[in-house]
Amino acid sequence: MDSLLGQLGDFEWSPHPAGFQARGYFSNNFGISVIPESDLRHYEVAILRHENGAKCHICYDSGLCDDVFRYASVDNVHSIIMRVRNLREGTRVVAPDPYLV
Repeated sequence: MDSLLGQLGDFEWSPHPAGFQARGYFSNNFGISVIPESDLRHYEVAILRHENGAKCHICYDSGLCDDVFRYASVDNVHSIIMRVRNLREGTRVVAPDPYLV
């Protein structure tokens, strides 16, 4: 988890039944939610849409994923964060090949 903390340092942290939830909001009106999986080695990652950090909800139509990412490794979390952070507002993205991360 230490290597994940660097990527999530500027995220909002809150308690969650899974342990914690880290949420980051980007200027492109996308964001990321990260919570640990039950094995404590992988993470569930949701792509979010927001309006200046408000009216936040899971984005099912980003083209990146039609649900949440489950059992993502730290490297996969980093890849997802970078792809979402660099999206243009309203852009549909192509799913990364998880085997190339």
